[in-house]
Amino acid sequence: MILSRLSFRYTINILLFIVIPDNKELAWSLHPLDNMKIAIAYWQDRISPVFDVSDRLCLIDIEDGKEVKRENRILTSRDPFNRAREVSGLDADVLICGAVSRTLEMALIVAGVRVAGFLCGDLDNVVSAFLCGQLTGGSFFMPGCYGEQSRRRFRSRHRRR
Repeated sequence: MILSRLSFRYTINILLFIVIPDNKELAWSLHPLDNMKIAIAYWQDRISPVFDVSDRLCLIDIEDGKEVKRENRILTSRDPFNRAREVSGLDADVLICGAVSRTLEMALIVAGVRVAGFLCGDLDNVVSAFLCGQLTGGSFFMPGCYGEQSRRRFRSRHRRR
């Protein structure tokens, strides 16, 4: 389904006002299918800390649970909706990245890309863990992001008394 820019933004705005669960089954129970393409935002052979400003993607084709092809791409768009279209246009089934804004995450989901965000680590280690179905291991969560609390976006600086 191809959406015009206006209808795409309208769809995203509606989704942002609907109460959407944390999508734990979408983001944290990822395992490789027989044939798929994963996109990993990277910087210096590590997961890029913030996808919204990252400009490099490593695209990996997976067939029968094994990596068969790897290529690097440069992202050109900074607008979250265009960026989501750009990633979707690369035929990526899953995006593995560090921190990602809620707007961009929802745009990617609407564009048909599953998002595994708030992860960190060496590129090759993350790919190996993904292929083994062990990406949800605690060692790949960004500092401060673990288990059920990983989806909290805003935290108070001061404790309640």
